[in-house]
Amino acid sequence: MTIFLKLKSWQVFCILVLMPATLQIILMPKVEPGMPIPLNVFQTTFPILMIVFITCFMSWFWSIGTGINKLINVDIRPKVSKFELSIYYSVSYMFVVTLLIAFVLDLSQPTGYESLIIPFHLLAMFSVFYCVYFIAKNLAMAEKNERLTFTDFAGTFFLIWFYPVGIWFVQPRVNKLVKHNS
Repeated sequence: MTIFLKLKSWQVFCILVLMPATLQIILMPKVEPGMPIPLNVFQTTFPILMIVFITCFMSWFWSIGTGINKLINVDIRPKVSKFELSIYYSVSYMFVVTLLIAFVLDLSQPTGYESLIIPFHLLAMFSVFYCVYFIAKNLAMAEKNERLTFTDFAGTFFLIWFYPVGIWFVQPRVNKLVKHNS
């Protein structure tokens, strides 16, 4: 997965933003603006869109998180195990929910069991935020070669969080670090 470490900003933008948007436009042609999405369209296209998006997005996270971590001095390098667990949980959660929506749940007749997903969803959200935190911290630590507090990398955290904009600022920093250390 180190391919994401060498891609240019525009390439990552195409993979994480343009490709999912294009797929959505192609796969949802029957949806009229202002009209509810037909359930059969939602249950067939949503899983495809989610699996493509989550695979690309989490691959980018994995690549940067593990790749940049290896460039940090061993004495100050954060352990990668919580990051890996967060990635695994987030991906697993999204695949399970996507498959439930596609094949198991009847969204036209809610049963009340849908609320059981809330704790799992909150944990998945926390996991993604931890991934963003880990990547931002590792990127800043690799650049400065010292231990940092959140205020030292908060800007990077928010750039990664708002990735359609942040890609243009974060990816060149990743490219520079990888090129400098290869």
